[in-house]
Amino acid sequence: LKLQFLYLIGGISFPPLPEVTMLPRAALVVLLSVGVVCEDAVPLLSAAKCGTGKEGIIKQFWLTTSLGLEAPKQATSGSVCWDADGWVVDLHAKDTNGTSTAAHCNDQVWMKGAVMEVFFAPVADPFDAPVYYYEMDTASTGALWGSVMNNEKGNATDCLLTTCPAGSLPCTGVSTFPTGPSSTAQKTEDGWAIKLRVPWSMFKEPYRLQADGTPYPHWRANFYRYDYPNGPAYELSGWSPTHNPSFHIPQRFGRVFAA
Repeated sequence: LKLQFLYLIGGISFPPLPEVTMLPRAALVVLLSVGVVCEDAVPLLSAAKCGTGKEGIIKQFWLTTSLGLEAPKQATSGSVCWDADGWVVDLHAKDTNGTSTAAHCNDQVWMKGAVMEVFFAPVADPFDAPVYYYEMDTASTGALWGSVMNNEKGNATDCLLTTCPAGSLPCTGVSTFPTGPSSTAQKTEDGWAIKLRVPWSMFKEPYRLQADGTPYPHWRANFYRYDYPNGPAYELSGWSPTHNPSFHIPQRFGRVFAA
């Protein structure tokens, strides 16, 4: 068997092997639980409760348009954790430019400058690729775009979100989504950073925080960046590279385990 080993902490993988022999699903689930999977080279992240020191660490992004693992010109890192209200995603971009003209919620922020994009969905099976997922994009100005995506490239057709029809989420102001995500952006010494909160209420009841305080465990997610290191020509990078200019390839979403 040709195995693809993934680090449980940090979500960094070895380069893809030429071919991968599939194991029975039961064996794959066991390997997933210990941080070793046999499938494609998507990263696996174990994300614990915020403040415990066991947050899931995203060490770096990779170019999404490269067929291998190629570092972008400007690095991105971050962390993922959960609390009583929902998921918390922190992303930090090293950036010598980092400008954007986005000023209102649901502006097409990816057309107006530097932006971080977060795709998130629970899955019934950790090896499902969701058809329905949330996309939440934060510009360096703090303007937030949020939408439900319906993408036939996935293989899990059941919608586990509270709002299933595809389309933008209702909002007001720069980043106020009354029933959805919230995000803030700020400048840093070497670039800019965002904090995105994804409340449990955005998902159906079985996929929220349970009565005993434990979260639903199995999620697929990806984190992307539109960067402009050399002026108008943008560079696309992500936590789990899609090897394609499109970010919308659910099979390439990383696996997030709510620890």
